[in-house]
Amino acid sequence: MLCFLLGALYAFVLYRKDKKLVEFSRLTVGGLATLRALTAGLLAVLLLAPLIKYLNKKVERPILVIAQDNSASLTMIADSTFYLTEFEEELSAFKTEVKQKFDIDHYYFAGSFERADSAIVYDGKMTDYHQLFNSIEERYANRNVGAVILMSDGIYNRGSNPLYLKSTDDFPIYSIAMGDTTVRKDIKISRIQHNEIAYLDNKFPLEVALSFEQAKGEKTKFQVFKEGEKLHENTIEIDKSEALQNLSIQLTATAVGLQKYELVLTPIEGEQNILNNKKTFYIDVLDDRQKVLLLYDAPHPDVGAINEALSSSKSYEVELQNIKDFSGNLENFNLVIAYQLPSNNNSAASLIKAIKNSDVATWFILGSQSNYNKLAEHQLPISTQINSRDFNDVYPLYNSAFPLFTLSENTVKTLRNLPPLRLPFGRYGLDGAAQLLLKQKLGSVETEYPLFVFGEKGGKKNAVFVGEGLWRWRLANYATFENHNAVDELISKTVQYLSLKADKSYFRIEHERQFLENDPIVFDLQLYNESYELVNEAEVKMQVQDEGGSEYEYVFNRSGNTYFLEIPFLPIGNYTYLATTQIGSKKYEKRGQFSIQEIQLEAAELVADHNLLFQLSANSGGELFYPKELSQLEKALKEREDITAISYNEEEVQEIINLPWIFYIILFLLSLEWFVRKRNGAY
Repeated sequence: MLCFLLGALYAFVLYRKDKKLVEFSRLTVGGLATLRALTAGLLAVLLLAPLIKYLNKKVERPILVIAQDNSASLTMIADSTFYLTEFEEELSAFKTEVKQKFDIDHYYFAGSFERADSAIVYDGKMTDYHQLFNSIEERYANRNVGAVILMSDGIYNRGSNPLYLKSTDDFPIYSIAMGDTTVRKDIKISRIQHNEIAYLDNKFPLEVALSFEQAKGEKTKFQVFKEGEKLHENTIEIDKSEALQNLSIQLTATAVGLQKYELVLTPIEGEQNILNNKKTFYIDVLDDRQKVLLLYDAPHPDVGAINEALSSSKSYEVELQNIKDFSGNLENFNLVIAYQLPSNNNSAASLIKAIKNSDVATWFILGSQSNYNKLAEHQLPISTQINSRDFNDVYPLYNSAFPLFTLSENTVKTLRNLPPLRLPFGRYGLDGAAQLLLKQKLGSVETEYPLFVFGEKGGKKNAVFVGEGLWRWRLANYATFENHNAVDELISKTVQYLSLKADKSYFRIEHERQFLENDPIVFDLQLYNESYELVNEAEVKMQVQDEGGSEYEYVFNRSGNTYFLEIPFLPIGNYTYLATTQIGSKKYEKRGQFSIQEIQLEAAELVADHNLLFQLSANSGGELFYPKELSQLEKALKEREDITAISYNEEEVQEIINLPWIFYIILFLLSLEWFVRKRNGAY
């Protein structure tokens, strides 16, 4: 209102003494002034940027989501031609009919969930219902989903059972039961379990589960091959119509690198699906076990406890020696564990000197027989003042801020309930640069005295553990959990940290050693100059070679101050690579290997599970139909009265200045004023 009063005032001043209007009638002048007042008032209102709020009514038709199984198992049955031809034609006609009531979104699913923008080919390597329904839930949250049409054989080999997914309760599911439910004569390798890594010349376990259907009285052979060489053979006589059999085999790693093994069940007469009679797996055979030297002056149960903890892992090769008998070279080891050395009976002078002159990491374990005066000469990350022959019972107190490695939650909890260690009475201090893993707890009093501490001098790692009683810890661990996992984890992670040396190379590549055939093959690379600064000005090339000698050339991409390379596809097999670059006159190269593994899931099970589809539909308020019953499905969908379009009011706010009719009103007012003045000769 104020804007229009100001407009009126402006018009009054403008027209009150306009000499060009003396011959105009009072009515005409008043009309012109009114037009100018309205125009000025509207412009003043627009300067305040007012908003207009209104409700917009929208109608959303029900959405019909069609999820069609694109997995390869549907091409391995007798009806595969039907699904590629006749069924596709019937599906197209079905979509045309239901389009009158629904907005149709058609997807293919297998290992991924994607729009059906091209003809289906049934080449998916796995089937994941969990991903399917999660994808639908994410894409159609708060949308009017009328129903989901699930076209599948009910076989899934990835993700969880769809019957237990909450997302399947949000809409009715109508299943089209595809595939073949006939149980035919079949023998298969249903599951294998093996280590990802083995060590050269060591045995590694292989667990194989075999499954037999309609094969009573048949005989087959189970064989293991490596590069055409037969490593193992079992003759199996099947005495039941349906049976399971588990095999436990020990194989020996005889060569370094990625080794391919093939498992074979010889086919039986009348068997139609022989694709599931074979499986391949890869083992990465390493020859980089960490060599640990465990030295002592006198036998002690703690020495046995440490030896047992490390010997249980194939990652370590432990050499147990009395200091009096040791005459070897420390450089042959990755870590030296000195148990109560130097001792009161043996100064171990030659050992201390050798440790000082070597790059080998050391772990000192102190106790009642340790010579603390000699230890002070070694620049340990701990200081001690032992002035008495008395002892304290000390409990471990975990330092949650310890940064060098992590312990599992179960191990941390177990540490709180372990029996006390026996420590010489005295004062214990900490080097300022040291890292504290365990503190001393005297009864219920928590102290800052170090119990287990780590340090580093000149790039060489060391650690000090104070106290006797590790053997009691392992016994207490077993008494509670019937295993030594917590104490063994503490020991093995300590050894792992101390024995591993940092990579000081200027040219480093990181990647997985094994990829599945549908995985992108990704390499991350870092290049350093002489000052150990990351640089990426130089071009880095990689040459990849397969088992047949074919070569592929790639160039790394730059990302920040590092490099990366992603290879979208390579055929199944083993590969070696050579990465090269040059900074100035200095050339760098890095060699390695990786494997691309076949996904062997779809051929493992071809008997359709229509019962799962039936339960899925029944639980969600839908129904099950068969591929030739699409017309009945169409009828069922159209008869559902609860699947309807929904309307809702959407509130919208808009600035008045953006409304086009405001412009036309102002234009009309100005034009009318100009026309009247022009017609009466005022211009």
